[in-house]
Amino acid sequence: MSRTVNNYYILYNNPFLLLDVILEFYRHYESKQEKELLLSYLILPFTLYETSCQALQTTTSKRSIRSFIKEANRLYGLQSRIQEFKTLTNQCLQLAIDEGYIKIKPGLIVEITQSGRTVEKNNTIEKHILASANLAKMLKGGELVSIFRQLGIKEL
Repeated sequence: MSRTVNNYYILYNNPFLLLDVILEFYRHYESKQEKELLLSYLILPFTLYETSCQALQTTTSKRSIRSFIKEANRLYGLQSRIQEFKTLTNQCLQLAIDEGYIKIKPGLIVEITQSGRTVEKNNTIEKHILASANLAKMLKGGELVSIFRQLGIKEL
């Protein structure tokens, strides 16, 4: 039974599928600041967690991170989710770099290449892709340290 559950976990958390979620974030996150690569570790924990994913799907571009975190249930277990998805995020980033979809510039700035992958319409992850784009719009313009402090994240 445990092996079956593990196989479902591997299929659902496939870096080849979730790569689109991370790429969509960086397509919409236009503010180039140092160490923005660290924001990658927020994408999957927010977009794959059902409560925050639903909130991000309906968010507007004017919503700030302050208004998003007013409902505490969106942040429950965020630190542990970041740790849980850290390896998967690293795999997605490595795949994106290997395939030439992104480049990491000095200062950990992420650049989407023009020959980047087009996001495939896939019913399984379509809502996560929308949530990722809205997360990028919400975080755009915010200072990196301030974002992590507001979310209560102490370590990556």
